Amino acid sequence: MFPIILCSVLVGIFFILVITLISKARRKKNINNLKEKAGKVEKENALLAIDELRKIIKAQPYDYDTRKKLIDLYFQQKMYLPAVRECMVMVDACATGADVNELVYTRKIGEGYFHLKNFEESKKYFLIARKLSKNTDFLSSFYLGKIEFENQNNDKAIYFLNEAMKIDSNNLELIRLKGVLSFNIGSYREASLAMGKIVAANPGDTEAIYFLGISLFRINKFADAVKYLSMVRNIAQYQVDVEHTLATIYKKKGDLPKAIEVLTDVLDSVKKGTITNFPPNKACDIYYLLGDCYAISRETNSALAAFQEVVNINPRYKDASFRVEHCSQLSENTLLERFLAGSVNDFTSICKMFVKYYVAKYSHLRGSVKFFSADINSRGEMEIRAEVSSGKYSTVVYFIFFRTNSTIGDFTLRTVYNMLKEEKIDKGICVTAGSFSPTAITFMESRMLDGIDKAQLSQILQEMTPLIHKKNI
Repeated sequence: MFPIILCSVLVGIFFILVITLISKARRKKNINNLKEKAGKVEKENALLAIDELRKIIKAQPYDYDTRKKLIDLYFQQKMYLPAVRECMVMVDACATGADVNELVYTRKIGEGYFHLKNFEESKKYFLIARKLSKNTDFLSSFYLGKIEFENQNNDKAIYFLNEAMKIDSNNLELIRLKGVLSFNIGSYREASLAMGKIVAANPGDTEAIYFLGISLFRINKFADAVKYLSMVRNIAQYQVDVEHTLATIYKKKGDLPKAIEVLTDVLDSVKKGTITNFPPNKACDIYYLLGDCYAISRETNSALAAFQEVVNINPRYKDASFRVEHCSQLSENTLLERFLAGSVNDFTSICKMFVKYYVAKYSHLRGSVKFFSADINSRGEMEIRAEVSSGKYSTVVYFIFFRTNSTIGDFTLRTVYNMLKEEKIDKGICVTAGSFSPTAITFMESRMLDGIDKAQLSQILQEMTPLIHKKNI
């Protein structure tokens, strides 16, 4: 009886073992089949491949080769959150002695978080990766530079990008990023060098050409700037900015007609609708530069119209409101315009006539005027020394004419006053197309100095206009 029972038990155990072995064999075969399918990723749908890889890992959690493939697929499909989770598993596996590169997957965690815009976590893992590599890992330094760039920490960004540059100085993506950063912080020479390398490697890179052209303009390499900017002047996203820059170059070179032509063409294109990307701040830039060119060309009415357009868009843009007022006065007072922008001979004649008219109509001095000298100094100011004599009395008077719209301060008047004392001149009269500061006015009150500001100058010149016309000056 006992032998029969024993035999039955043995047969049962054997049967169980056989079933177990068959089950394991089938599972192993299924896993091998799954791996074979996963190996054909290029031929299979990516999401199906991911699903197959997940099944393998669920069956064999320590199959790190399969997990590596899954991570690669996640990154390819931009599924960064599950990719980060899998990378963390790989990093944890390093502690158990698994054959996994801790640096690679620590860095990948940083990459995943970077793409998820979680820069704080990304930075943490890249710093760890950089430490693991003893500061020799290019991608860790490069991404840290990108993170600081995104966070607008320019100094730190420059540091990490320079560290990456030590490892691979020929990486074009690195060179581009450093060029853009240099441009943003105003290091235009560095930006031009970086973008020059990008353009040399890829002559059709319009973004690099744009940055190169603007950078060359900023360092006053106008000929080269025009060369590169002309390549992208018809590209919509750069067009208005490029045309504004080209017009600025022409203005700086003294070619005002060309600058005006470029700016008016832009405005005509906007009116016709061929340029649609024309933000208000850029419109102000265009109109203001156009007004400035017209003002220098002494086309006062055109300048007034341009500056008025600026004020209509943004009354606080630069000094546009002042320029409107100034141009309005000039358009009504041609003599004031000649005083400010006329030739040297024109300026000299107007100043001499002013002295005679002022003495006759506005000064307590009376008598004939005899000029000792009338010279323009190194700062462009007209200095006239004259004697006003009447019978037994004569007074030596010094006139200085400031050909400017700015404010005259007390420091300038102290210099004038000291000169009067040295030359023993009886009285000084300071004339400006601008104004005097409060301290300058206070300084003149207790001294033999009189000040004539723009308002009074404009009035006197308006009164002088008929006399000037009679003398054909």
